[in-house]
Amino acid sequence: MFTVSTDLHNGWNTHIWDSDNGDTLPSYNSYRFLGSGAGACRVSEVKIVGVVAIDNEDSSYDCTPVMTVDSVEYTLENVTYDETVTPSLSAISPRFGTVFGDDTVTLTGTGFGDGDTAYVWFDDRECTVQSKSDTEIVCVTDDKPYVEDVPRVRIHIPEKGDVATQGLLFRYVSLYSDPRTWNDNIPVEGESIEIPVGLHLLVDVDSTEHINHITVQGSLIFAPNEDDDQHQRTLDANIIIVYGGYFEAGTEEFPYTSKLTITMHGKKNDPTLPIYG
Repeated sequence: MFTVSTDLHNGWNTHIWDSDNGDTLPSYNSYRFLGSGAGACRVSEVKIVGVVAIDNEDSSYDCTPVMTVDSVEYTLENVTYDETVTPSLSAISPRFGTVFGDDTVTLTGTGFGDGDTAYVWFDDRECTVQSKSDTEIVCVTDDKPYVEDVPRVRIHIPEKGDVATQGLLFRYVSLYSDPRTWNDNIPVEGESIEIPVGLHLLVDVDSTEHINHITVQGSLIFAPNEDDDQHQRTLDANIIIVYGGYFEAGTEEFPYTSKLTITMHGKKNDPTLPIYG
């Protein structure tokens, strides 16, 4: 994939592939690391972030899978990926729904088929289908008990197989404004907030108390006011650390359409955060 040089250091070492500068992008979702010296591959963690893609732009692609068991390879039946027969998802609206369920979600795409049957799951919780056409599926969400998982979407059309979801996600969220999110103890000034893996906190209030420390291992998401581009939200905190989690205040595809001010507070003699300062 790339050659590491003598500038390696303790902690994370990052390599960013840039096709504009002549880099050959990775083409596979599995790599074996080899080294000639003892301990050459003594790596505690490797994380590859990006889109896994086959280096082929044809509308149809043949693949012969090979399964390896105890170093013995077995060639499996040939598989054809064909754009014309693969249903595809293009939009999920809304992108968020509460963990208590009963939200109506519209899935838009192509090739869903003319039949009446489809199955939709968000985080392995069935979203009960209310209507279906070749380009649209409407379903109502189930509730979502807390689980340490990550968001995932699966749509199955019996006569066509699974829909290509194009990386689109639906997130079950806990609302900042909802006392049930906090067991009736909404944070007060000076308190700290931990957002664990599997919990997605949607900030839907106009302002928060001055929070001491927010640790994000799940998701911290700020919701714009879709009806008022002058609407203002504010958040005040001493520290916000995104530790393997997800932080959204607008994206390229879904920009933040109203106003948001995040104010970080601190004084020279404040206690420092180990490693980070």
